[in-house]
Amino acid sequence: LVYFKAFDLISINGDDIRSKALKYTNKGVTYKIGNPTTLMLEMLKSVLSFFEECQFEINYPIDIVKFTDTDIQGCATQGKILISELAFSKGKEWIANIIIEEYIHLKHNVQDETRSFQDASISELLTYMKTINSYNL
Repeated sequence: LVYFKAFDLISINGDDIRSKALKYTNKGVTYKIGNPTTLMLEMLKSVLSFFEECQFEINYPIDIVKFTDTDIQGCATQGKILISELAFSKGKEWIANIIIEEYIHLKHNVQDETRSFQDASISELLTYMKTINSYNL
């Protein structure tokens, strides 16, 4: 099951997280915790329910954020999946794509646009297919 912190965003130790200054990932990507709408939360819940139904376990926390660079849709950093608030305008399938990509980055410790990422993606797909079908190649 996925650990999802969107409902815990209001405060930690009495501080309103949404008003925190920019944070920096280990890749130099800046962001701050977003202010997800009810629609965003419901979309994410629907995507995670789909993964659960498919027995595809996403075991990393997910945060909805505002990236400084609005072209960034998602990021994997410090054991978490970050999804841009702007990504939700593209629909649930797009959110699912982002989660899967960032999951692979975290699980296999591979970078964007590399042969390692391509190999990890194919391996992840085959492993999933074998597990779901109880079949070994």
